[in-house]
Amino acid sequence: MESDKILVAAGLTAAAVVGAFVFWGPATNTSGRGRLAGLINLGKTCFLNAVLHALAACPQFIAWLEKDRSTRETSLRNTLATVLSVVNGTNKALKECVAPIAVINALKRLGWVIPSDEQDAHELLNVLLATLEEETHKKTRKVS
Repeated sequence: MESDKILVAAGLTAAAVVGAFVFWGPATNTSGRGRLAGLINLGKTCFLNAVLHALAACPQFIAWLEKDRSTRETSLRNTLATVLSVVNGTNKALKECVAPIAVINALKRLGWVIPSDEQDAHELLNVLLATLEEETHKKTRKVS
């Protein structure tokens, strides 16, 4: 019986602590930084949204994108950096939802054809990384 009373007291104490934390815990950040924006599914772009969310969760990749942004606004690198900053909530023009059409358009400008029935996230990731590699090598060759 004594152990039951201790168990009930411990449970009530834990509930009180959790309740106090919920009501009086740390303040939420109201500046918008760190809020995650949703990605709109433009028909069958959930595979693209999955890749963008995965890349947005890679701080080293984001830092690399931001490090030497191209002077060409139409580059895939600039486009990805902008879209991922909106997804991560670090863009000053924070929106609740963002359409990933800019990434699709950047790939189309670079000659990629993305069929409307495309659904392979792994294939798209390979396309994105190969295109970024090509852009990086072109930039390196121009500097050399």
